[in-house]
Amino acid sequence: MLVVAVKTAVMGSSPAAWGARAASASHSVLSMSRAEDRVSLPAGDFRLERQYLASHIFALGGDIPDPDNVVDEEAWRDLVDLPTDVLLRTTSYVGGVVDHLRDLVSCWHEDGFSQVASPDLLPMAFLDVQEELNAGIFNSIHGYYRTGISCLRVAAEDMVAAAAGLHSESEPLGSKWGTNLKVARDKGLSADLTRGERIKLLGGARGSWAFDLHETLSRHTHGAGGATNGELWKSNGPVLSRETLQLFVSLFEETLMLLYVLRSMFFPGASVSDYVVETLDAIEQDGHAAIELARKVIGA
Repeated sequence: MLVVAVKTAVMGSSPAAWGARAASASHSVLSMSRAEDRVSLPAGDFRLERQYLASHIFALGGDIPDPDNVVDEEAWRDLVDLPTDVLLRTTSYVGGVVDHLRDLVSCWHEDGFSQVASPDLLPMAFLDVQEELNAGIFNSIHGYYRTGISCLRVAAEDMVAAAAGLHSESEPLGSKWGTNLKVARDKGLSADLTRGERIKLLGGARGSWAFDLHETLSRHTHGAGGATNGELWKSNGPVLSRETLQLFVSLFEETLMLLYVLRSMFFPGASVSDYVVETLDAIEQDGHAAIELARKVIGA
């Protein structure tokens, strides 16, 4: 079985042994190798070519060595054909959605670094969150929506933990969501909010905005009923699902709203990018229950 071959390889077999075992395994599951199975991109499309990034792009530098253990072509196609098809369809027919999400990540980046005199003064959680948001977009535009949504949960949990740590008077609190949320709610939110408003935003029970959002993100993270890959695709896959992509976008925007509420605990009164404000306007028009309070905290 291929699973056994891969497990053995990971545990320390030589590259030559990996290739031999994989070659003897049965694995032509997803390949579409006939010419009629493929439609080429038009000439001049910037998405045509794959390239390494030059060594000087990276801090460590150094030359790129010649490949000496190239993956089997069939294994490559099995892994990348369907996700690549979803990527091309997503960026061809709903590319504006991708632009929107990337713009929001850029706003998060700028709205963080604009508050500190030096990049190394920005709390690491802001950078961790940015990486998770990017990972969520990347997975989702390749059709792995459930995985993308799980990245949003990590972003929310990282930022809640950082906000709690900032305002905790004891030792670091660890990663427990409920404990961190309570500290952030009770000690980090603006004193202008009533207790009821605090609970509505960051309460620890169903009916609170943060709790309900986290519960939805967790359901997809764990692939609970209705939130497995197959159920999201309504197919084997990955395949493009506009309905599920829209779900990801909605959860992305809502998670970002929570992140900006938590950002206010680090930088009270800090300005917010115009594009984020426009996005909040659109969320408000959709009738989101917590948007008014969130905007009050964010100052947008």
